[in-house]
Amino acid sequence: MHRLCCLILAAAAAAALLAGCAGAPGNGGSASADPASSGISPELASAYGEGASALTVETLSNSGRITVYTTTADFANDKFDNDPVMQKYNDWAKKYYGLTVKYRYRGWSATQLEKFMTDYAAGDAPDLFVLNYYTWPKIAFRDVLYSVEDLAKLGVRELDHPILTQSAELAARYRVGDKQYAIAAAGCFPVLCGINLDLFEEYSVKSPLDYYKEGAWNMDAYVRCCKELTRTVGEKKIWGGFGWNQDWFLIANDGRMIDWDKDHAKLVVAMNDSKTLNALNTIRDLYMSGYVPEQGDAFFKRGQMGIFCAENQNLAFTLKDCTFRWDVVPFPLGADNTSGNCPGAPQAHVVISSSRNPQGAVNYMISRKMWAKYLRESDLTERMIEAGEMDERQNAYNEPGWYTFDEEQIAMYEALENKVAVDLTRGTGTLALDTSFWNDLTQGKTVKECIDAYEALYREQCEFENNYKPQ
Repeated sequence: MHRLCCLILAAAAAAALLAGCAGAPGNGGSASADPASSGISPELASAYGEGASALTVETLSNSGRITVYTTTADFANDKFDNDPVMQKYNDWAKKYYGLTVKYRYRGWSATQLEKFMTDYAAGDAPDLFVLNYYTWPKIAFRDVLYSVEDLAKLGVRELDHPILTQSAELAARYRVGDKQYAIAAAGCFPVLCGINLDLFEEYSVKSPLDYYKEGAWNMDAYVRCCKELTRTVGEKKIWGGFGWNQDWFLIANDGRMIDWDKDHAKLVVAMNDSKTLNALNTIRDLYMSGYVPEQGDAFFKRGQMGIFCAENQNLAFTLKDCTFRWDVVPFPLGADNTSGNCPGAPQAHVVISSSRNPQGAVNYMISRKMWAKYLRESDLTERMIEAGEMDERQNAYNEPGWYTFDEEQIAMYEALENKVAVDLTRGTGTLALDTSFWNDLTQGKTVKECIDAYEALYREQCEFENNYKPQ
């Protein structure tokens, strides 16, 4: 696969110092040139955006101090503050945005939300939260966020900055009723399917790529590939496919165990919806019949599995060292190949309603995206890898693997970026509840038995969120 030079740093590790930026604002100062009358230099355009007005430069260059909740483990124990890449970002953000950022690591588990609510009640909440699909469904219903409309009423500027509106389609999905809470998408990682082309050819099985080119790559085709390829050859087991999360099938089939009742403005259980039931039966069939292994990436790398599904950055790293011929296709949708949603791991920036610096929080989002844009257009990431300041593994886990995919595959990824579903099921129940449901479904119980056992528990979770009042 063709190696691209347009490497990007992660949202979690975005940062480095622009060299030779004379005339740039320092530590909250204003730019020396008047962008409205004379234009701004390329260096300043890299920091603030092409054609930035004098008001934009003034607003962004006086950002102040903010606190951010993060789910990135490298932020723990001050490791991130001591990282050479982050040190460059800190310098850059201070120089151009007058911005000082303090990060608090809160992990991915349900305890992240509990810690946040404790901090919020104590008046010690952050200014900005990077939501993931586990925290969004709960925090969205707890009346602790500023909506976009709230921020505009407060006089916060640059909410329509061009770099933010690039992800407007995805950000608009973070809504409760008529209120949108996401100011910008922090990251969007659609699920793609890596395909071992050699394995499908060896056993004369039609591959997902063939179905995809025919416009027939759907959930039924995925199941067919898994069943036709799975076999035992001597002492060697060959599997059809694997995906980390069973609920990807649910999302892709437009099914949901939790839904938003717009007419009554509340969460409701939707486990008996026909699309949900169809997806649950598909999942049970694949896992109970042994068409997927318990762990996938190792078998895929060894050439024992035909399809490996993962969020794009994880898939890129898995594919990087594979020696067989491979390609990628999107995760399949429902039976008609049109209805359904793209599963993935969307993240969004939201501003906490107790923030003492909401303008600084919005400026921070702009700075992160402007820096990522600069990295796409420069060779800085390549130079940092060569200098040993970061490695390709770090880059692979944080971005869509530009160095692994070719132009056509990158275009496929970009087309899916704004189509990833923001699902209410994930995180609405506790993680233990969700895990128990999937374990029961894939290890013996029927779909009806699982619904009978868990429907009341999910209903209790919905009622809790519907009636939740912040202390």
